[in-house]
Amino acid sequence: MGIWASATAVTTAAGPIIGGLTLTIGGPEMWRWIFAINLPLGALALFLLYRHLSDDPAKENARVDIPGALTATAALLAIAWGLTSLDHGGNATMWLIGGAVMLVIFLWTQKRGDHPMMPLTLFASRPFSAANALTFTLYSALSMMFFFMPMTFIAGWGLSEIAASAAFAPMSVFISLLSARAGKLADRIGPAPLLIGGSMVVATGYAAMAILAQYQNFWGHILPAMCLVGLGMAAVVAPLSTSIMAAVDETRSGTASGINNAVTRMAGLISVAAVGGFVAALYAGAGGTASFGIESDTAGHGAAMTTAFTGLAWIATTLAVISAGLGWLTRSVNEN
Repeated sequence: MGIWASATAVTTAAGPIIGGLTLTIGGPEMWRWIFAINLPLGALALFLLYRHLSDDPAKENARVDIPGALTATAALLAIAWGLTSLDHGGNATMWLIGGAVMLVIFLWTQKRGDHPMMPLTLFASRPFSAANALTFTLYSALSMMFFFMPMTFIAGWGLSEIAASAAFAPMSVFISLLSARAGKLADRIGPAPLLIGGSMVVATGYAAMAILAQYQNFWGHILPAMCLVGLGMAAVVAPLSTSIMAAVDETRSGTASGINNAVTRMAGLISVAAVGGFVAALYAGAGGTASFGIESDTAGHGAAMTTAFTGLAWIATTLAVISAGLGWLTRSVNEN
């Protein structure tokens, strides 16, 4: 788990850094090519899968859960679209209602289906449910901060793209260096202490950003705070996966891992969509006359963006503290 987390962290942080370097060297017209970088990487991944991954043993009567996949996708699409549209008027309420209906239908298919993609019986385990809830809250905080940080630093504070991308480096460094050790420590003392302590360290990093953002000192304030976030995430990532696996029967470990990965992606999707309107409202309330995230020389633009970013950092802090509380609930019955 630690090695997997390390590899994930390196590539997750490398993407924004490569993108920032590309923009710094090539200018704004390179935006489209940043997306094109994914094509050869995807081709390489497919080749490695084809060449080196053996087939799974066939399971009798196993089928792909088509109804579950379709209803889950439709529900998430509608909810994300509705949340994004809240500050633009239109049919946001109808999209959210439709998403809620599709979510209910999805849960019904999972309860009634013979081969559900998300067996609801797994959530009868308190550690499993708590670990997935922790995943959602902690990665919601991380996703919204990672989404809005570059806009704040580049459009609000005047940093170059490559300088702003340095904010992602600490998480990559700390997770790659410490995740394997955190995984071994979780084997000895259990994952809960690391989930609680790591989440609180993450919360401290976000709180530091919220308090110090007003000074607009990226290198002296924000980067050290991101080191705290990276250190806390390094303590959490591998033990979180361990907690998920330990909470279910070994025959369900693949399904449990898939659910947890899906929760991680859902956290990013929902959180960014949900706070967009909130950030825009904070920006306008602070006297911003342009728009959050765009470069503008209007009076008070940078200060208004900083105010909105500060509010966002406090939300992330709260979510990380909630994550620490959920970490307590991941303890097994024997630990109680």
